[in-house]
Amino acid sequence: MSKLTAAKMAEVKAEFAKMDANGDGQITRDELYTLFKAQIVEAGDDATKYSAELEAAIDGIIATMDADKDGKVSIEEFVKSAEDE
Repeated sequence: MSKLTAAKMAEVKAEFAKMDANGDGQITRDELYTLFKAQIVEAGDDATKYSAELEAAIDGIIATMDADKDGKVSIEEFVKSAEDE
């Protein structure tokens, strides 16, 4: 049984869906990079000057959440991470 309320679970699943650009149930490095890069551009900045920082941040996110070490974050891993917060 999840430690999250139904409302929080819905929120977590919605956030996951935003990051899972192709809808395959996995968040990849490329999907995170594209999302973060778009947010930087939306803020009016040049994303290319943050490339190394983005890559390091994404590596950290994946390493923290990717329990099965397949290089991707599944919905189960994402929910588990939210439960552990």
